[in-house]
Amino acid sequence: MRELQDQIGLDGREILEPTAINVQDHRGWEYTTFFAEPNVPLDITQLKLQKSEITALAWATREELDSGKYMLHPGFKATTRVFNYYLPFDLDPETGRIPEEYSDDWGKE
Repeated sequence: MRELQDQIGLDGREILEPTAINVQDHRGWEYTTFFAEPNVPLDITQLKLQKSEITALAWATREELDSGKYMLHPGFKATTRVFNYYLPFDLDPETGRIPEEYSDDWGKE
């Protein structure tokens, strides 16, 4: 949570509800990903980035993360494979529903 405050000016303790934590152990260092739901509407365009640490902030779907569209930190990239265990499927932006190719798998794991 300290990193959120330091790097993007967001007090996560005030507006986020943690839902899960994933730790990737790399023998000597760890990469931790926190999953959370905002308690209030969150407009990321209003956040003040610490440019020495972060160059951009964006909402992204799992498909976009896997596609190579974004240059991801290797530790975070390694975490994307476990998203299905922590997050609901991406919704189809046109229908607001789970895409048909995932609907049979929803809730099985």
